[in-house]
Amino acid sequence: MKEKISLYNRNRIELIALIATIIFSLLILLPILNADIDFFLLPFNFAYCVVLLTLFRYLLFWDYHPLRYSKVGKILLIFLVPISFFILIEGIHSFVEFRDQVGLHTLVDHLDYKTGKFYVNYLEKEYMFFSVGSLICAILMIFKMIRSLWRQYKFNI
Repeated sequence: MKEKISLYNRNRIELIALIATIIFSLLILLPILNADIDFFLLPFNFAYCVVLLTLFRYLLFWDYHPLRYSKVGKILLIFLVPISFFILIEGIHSFVEFRDQVGLHTLVDHLDYKTGKFYVNYLEKEYMFFSVGSLICAILMIFKMIRSLWRQYKFNI
């Protein structure tokens, strides 16, 4: 049997989770920041980390979210997630275009070869993991909200 959680506690949980998401995202980007890599797509990279962690948390723990019973909140998510999807696609396109035309090695010219190779590998893998993961979670989130609205309408919750 599920235990009822008050709206006040749900809001507190959401705030704590959002702060933890931002801290965890910064920890993921810490190697890039410490190496003094002038990565112009760092805001996109940070956004991908936050979006992936947040939407994945929503997919798994929607029952504990403050907007669980809000039809307006769900409809807003249904329409805002595709807009963010296209913005995130632009970040992937910019990254792939830069990687193919200029090369990631130009970002780490100030480092020695072995360290530079490590950071190029880390940057590429981390960027692609979080960008593709956030896009997948965005698509799944739309279906989750439609299903949630349908269940709310059908069962009059």
